[in-house]
Amino acid sequence: MGVASWALLLLAWWLVLERDPRSWAAELAVPVVAVVVVTVVTLWWVRHNLGIYQRKGPRRGLPDVSAPWTQDSLGRPLVLADGVAQAPVVRLRLDGDLKRYEVAP
Repeated sequence: MGVASWALLLLAWWLVLERDPRSWAAELAVPVVAVVVVTVVTLWWVRHNLGIYQRKGPRRGLPDVSAPWTQDSLGRPLVLADGVAQAPVVRLRLDGDLKRYEVAP
């Protein structure tokens, strides 16, 4: 799929250059600028995360969350089955306004 995508991109550029070889510089500017912007933003984001790591160190666990949970983010009441926190597979079922978490068989 990746090779086909690159081949399609090269074909598209060949068609652009065949149409008017004198104007290819302006049309090539858009993907070049996009590559530069994406690279700069990605490098900034990596540096930002490295700075957080240097200030705070590695994660030492999950953040504390108060339990028991009584409702979801939409305000629906939650019904949690026994053992759902340790279950490898959990099934979610909506019963009217209730949101049920059950241990899957």
